[in-house]
Amino acid sequence: MHMQLFYNNKVLVFNCTSFGPSFLPLPSTLCSSSSNCTTHSLLLDPTIFYLSPQHLLSNTFCSSASPLPDSTLLQSGGFSSGNRVLRPCPPPPPPSTTG
Repeated sequence: MHMQLFYNNKVLVFNCTSFGPSFLPLPSTLCSSSSNCTTHSLLLDPTIFYLSPQHLLSNTFCSSASPLPDSTLLQSGGFSSGNRVLRPCPPPPPPSTTG
């Protein structure tokens, strides 16, 4: 399990995909597999208690990550489908101020 706190107080949480389905369903627009349409990654906004499912395309088991100067999280490696993969995770956009 990995967690990264971004500068705008949002937290990216992700886990490996090899332990089977999670309890958080993916939106149907992101579901690419009929056998596992659950998310293994989410974006948490603790200021409003909001969880937003994120889509992982490869397995992050045994991976590493490092924040870059522009606040992007560069996540690398993993197991099986995640081996030799770089996953740039840009910081979430600031909330909209239009009403």
